Amino acid sequence: MTIRIPGLALAAIAFAASAASPIPAAAPNCNLASPPAQSGETGSHGVLIKIFPRRKDIGAGYTGCQMSWVDQQGKWALLSVLYFEAGDLRAWRMPSVETPPPEIFCRFRSFQLEPGSPPQCYVPDPQVIPSPSFAPGCVELAIRTGNLTNECVQSLDAR
Repeated sequence: MTIRIPGLALAAIAFAASAASPIPAAAPNCNLASPPAQSGETGSHGVLIKIFPRRKDIGAGYTGCQMSWVDQQGKWALLSVLYFEAGDLRAWRMPSVETPPPEIFCRFRSFQLEPGSPPQCYVPDPQVIPSPSFAPGCVELAIRTGNLTNECVQSLDAR
């Protein structure tokens, strides 16, 4: 008996295998459903973004994720996931504006894109990886009041 699999089905299987997540499911901070209370904050065009863990809490040898979420009408939507292995950026998961696929996985080694990464991938500025953030509550307050306090400015964990 011969089993035939149409070419389109084979292509779909091959694509699914190549798009498999390079982020280990059990890695620390990689599967958080929503931002913890101690998440740092940043913003863009008046929209609140939460980041966890904060840059200041990620050591040079960190293995795990830094996740970011965006506030969408009071609900947290995953914005991106940065995966580090022994301090080295290894993967960046982000939503795709095109479907399929619903998300893109960019793979890195020594801060260079690995061959086979999707064309939407690029090497981020190393000065902003891991992502910096302000202390919890700072950007939320600034969005409400239009003012970022001096204390909050000092809380930015940029290098």
